[in-house]
Amino acid sequence: GGGGGGGGGDGGGPVGGPVEETQDGTAELPLARATAERFDDVEAGDYFAAAVGWMLAHNITTGCDANSFCPGRPVTRGQIVTLLWRAAGEPEPQQLGSAIFDDVDADSYADAAIGWAAQAGVTVGCRQAAPDSGAMFCGARSASRAHVAAFLYRYMDADAEPADNFSDVDADGYFSAAVNWMSTHDITTGCRPDMFCPARTATRAQFAAFLYRIASNPRSWGPDAHLSADLAP
Repeated sequence: GGGGGGGGGDGGGPVGGPVEETQDGTAELPLARATAERFDDVEAGDYFAAAVGWMLAHNITTGCDANSFCPGRPVTRGQIVTLLWRAAGEPEPQQLGSAIFDDVDADSYADAAIGWAAQAGVTVGCRQAAPDSGAMFCGARSASRAHVAAFLYRYMDADAEPADNFSDVDADGYFSAAVNWMSTHDITTGCRPDMFCPARTATRAQFAAFLYRIASNPRSWGPDAHLSADLAP
């Protein structure tokens, strides 16, 4: 399903703790029910069920295996760019990820997605392992909530000023504007009323909820957003 679903659907990883468990006001029961019928580990009442149903309907996700979505697992950097690439319509990159980053294999399920993400400015990779090493993407690395915010902010060509909506987000942090944008447009509810928990590992369920909320709110989109306009619920 979708470009590069090999290696077990969207990928996998160890189980992480849930946050963002606020039921979406935009969640539609038919989507939630469809998700529960498709995946054994999602119930129709789960806060992310409609989001996953929307992703299924548009071939953005194939799950982590045939019958599971693995909502509690951490979302990896490779999974993020793959899901964003599918939601952008799977554009053909000028260069594959394996031609840009030393740690991306040519047979990786995310090769095209990583190449596109680099070309589109959605990612600049991760830190180099050593001063004399080549560019690295770190596709198997679990993404923090701060990383997810930054990915989505760049993907949507969003614009926002740093703010102090959350007590644990410094105004001068690299992800401050991204988190403020998410908060302003009700894309995030935080991990607590006044906290975002930027360093906490993001889960697949949280990422699905974030992307669905963005698609549901075109006012959050920048002028050159990569999300396909016809995916709005």
